Amino acid sequence: MKSEDPTKPRGAWEIRRPIRLSAGDAEAAQRLLLGLEGVLAAVAVPGRHRMLVRYDATRTDYSSIIAALEAAGHAHRRGWWVRLREGWYGYVDTVARDNAKIPAGPCCNKPPR
Repeated sequence: MKSEDPTKPRGAWEIRRPIRLSAGDAEAAQRLLLGLEGVLAAVAVPGRHRMLVRYDATRTDYSSIIAALEAAGHAHRRGWWVRLREGWYGYVDTVARDNAKIPAGPCCNKPPR
């Protein structure tokens, strides 16, 4: 029997993201992330300087997670591809948070009676 992946999104607004870290203590970064509001799971990938993080997009976002890591001294890898991906992640998080605030519409695109 396979063990279940703790970073697999289970809810409508849960998001899973990889975070590349420079060399350092992955367990300390994992404990820090699990202490943040909205972070539901954080798993260090052994030997790859990478974390997989699952979070609730209505309570936190990717840029807040990165800021918390950098403030604690866990350097985040930088480069043009990472900056591009961070911009995309920020956009997707903003759209998810805005969509979560919208009330549900009528079923099947039919106007209410």
